[in-house]
Amino acid sequence: MALVTATSVEHIGSLEPIDAAYFGLHGVRLLSRNALDVFSNPGLQVGPLQLALSGSARLAARWTPIGFLPALAILTQGSFAALLLHTTRGIVQDETGEQRPLIEVAVVLGALTWGPAWNVYGDGHPA
Repeated sequence: MALVTATSVEHIGSLEPIDAAYFGLHGVRLLSRNALDVFSNPGLQVGPLQLALSGSARLAARWTPIGFLPALAILTQGSFAALLLHTTRGIVQDETGEQRPLIEVAVVLGALTWGPAWNVYGDGHPA
């Protein structure tokens, strides 16, 4: 799963969400000691979960050589894949509690490869 996400980052350059940089700057501010001042700007129309995600990606980009947009892509697609895996696991377990890892892996890899995870990142509204 991580390998598919990491290799898909190569294609990210042409898929920049419109408000990514704006949300990233305010997200870093949300994660700082000035968190209470973030929503004093009436032009900022986004929730705290998305700001926290964007701010985390911007901070991760400072500490790693991958850059902001690839970090944002990995965080959004990885979060989506984890949520999808958890949901799929709850649906496909039988009455005995037996897990079906092949189905789980197929669903998550399909989402990462063929679309829904790209939409989470590309639309710019992962929260």
